[in-house]
Amino acid sequence: MTTLPIRDYPRNVKPSFCKVICGHDAYIRMRFPDPWFEFYETDLPSPVKLVMLNGVPSTVGITKTGNEAYLDEKWKDFVYTHTIEVRDTLIFTHEGGSDFKILSS
Repeated sequence: MTTLPIRDYPRNVKPSFCKVICGHDAYIRMRFPDPWFEFYETDLPSPVKLVMLNGVPSTVGITKTGNEAYLDEKWKDFVYTHTIEVRDTLIFTHEGGSDFKILSS
C-alpha cells in the first residue's frame, strides 16, 4: 500500500497523522512525524490548541529543532489531564491555524 505525499492531498482533506504512545518519553514530549513537519513547518505556530472529544482545549507549546518539532511545553499536563497512557493511539487532525482535534483510542 502506498500513501499520498501530503502536498498531493485533495484540498478538502484536513491533514492528519497518528501517534502511538510508546514509552515514558512520550509523557514528556511528542515528536511530529517528519513528512508532516517538513510540509507544514512554516505554517505551524506555537503554541497550538489541542482539543479532545470532550471539547476541553489545552494550549501546548512547540519546540522546533533543525528538521524536527516537538509538542513539549505543557504536553505533560495535557497527557495527565486526558489520562493518556502507553499504547494509546492519538489521531491529530489539523483544523487550520493553531487548532488540532485529537481522537484517542
